[in-house]
Amino acid sequence: MKTSQLILLAMLSTLGLSCQNTQNNMEKTSAAVNSTTPTFTNSLKKHNYIDARSGLVVHSKEFPAAWRVVTKATYKNDNAIPAFAYQIQGPGGLKAFNSMHEIYTYYDNPDYNQTMRAYGAKVKPVPNITVLMEREFFPKMKSLGFSYQGISPASDLEALFRQKIRKQGLTNLQLNILSTKWANGKGQQALVNLALMQNHAEIPYMGRSTSWTYGVDFLIADSAELGTAYEAMKKTILSEVQNPEWLQYKNNLMLQRQQQSTMDHQRRMAANQTQFQSHQQYMKGVYANSDANHNAYMQRLRGTDGSDAGHQNYINSIRDEETLYDANGQSYAVDAYAKQYWTDSDGNYIKTDDLFYNPNGDINLNHKDWKSLERKN
Repeated sequence: MKTSQLILLAMLSTLGLSCQNTQNNMEKTSAAVNSTTPTFTNSLKKHNYIDARSGLVVHSKEFPAAWRVVTKATYKNDNAIPAFAYQIQGPGGLKAFNSMHEIYTYYDNPDYNQTMRAYGAKVKPVPNITVLMEREFFPKMKSLGFSYQGISPASDLEALFRQKIRKQGLTNLQLNILSTKWANGKGQQALVNLALMQNHAEIPYMGRSTSWTYGVDFLIADSAELGTAYEAMKKTILSEVQNPEWLQYKNNLMLQRQQQSTMDHQRRMAANQTQFQSHQQYMKGVYANSDANHNAYMQRLRGTDGSDAGHQNYINSIRDEETLYDANGQSYAVDAYAKQYWTDSDGNYIKTDDLFYNPNGDINLNHKDWKSLERKN
């Protein structure tokens, strides 16, 4: 997992957002709670968020003692670092749960987006937060019998989360929260808070990449209790305490991954170098064989291979001549490219392309004795 995605995952773990929707489970496990019990009192209880893989407490928070809190570590985005699903029941018709989605990445370079999709990466552009809320969560709330009442101010909630972001040094993390208010015909109201998180990184030669995800917190209560429940949730966020042992465990895990990534890269580079050297040796053999064949050809052409005929052929090619022989083996250098040659006793020669011509029957040649010249095979 890339660093930018790990930053998002760390934030998900801190905020208590999940990778699954727990509302259905809550409805199944809903139990009656005395509605006369105050939603938030000075009576608090600590709840530990536990990593199911290592058994370590990741962090803890304080909740009103009257609240029934269930959390579950989820590993959809990372097989070792959890995000947490939660479901809460309490007096005053209180129900709270969360929903979280996968981490996506988008690049400024469209060609790189296409390449990463081909490799199976989760590539999606960052959505508009209002469009996302209307598309993903309006239908859900309406299916639960709630009607939309408008946008609720969320500046205080954003301030809390930004404080946590600064505390963790996540300077590249961008957070936006959209809070909407809902009501049903049973005297209940709901707050649906959508948090859209983005982390930006610069990739050499490729431009900027953005890893992003979003989570939603649902808070439902009797109309008279919703404000009190909301304030209690904010106090719960502020009560979070990180476990140093978990932080050390996570840091060691990140270091091991970085070292493993470096080793994998070095192995790939070594394999590439070995393949390159093997190819170089192969090509040296190919070139050596080609050079040997060429040199042998040139030696035969020039006669430097120890063959007088080869040397003569080389000289003839330069002069545009060829060497012919009479019946006694005497050689004659003649102009090339004729089909037939004849020579007399004075060393004169005749060349012709007429295979039926015989100069011994030509009265214009002073009745000399002409002998045919032949090529050697």
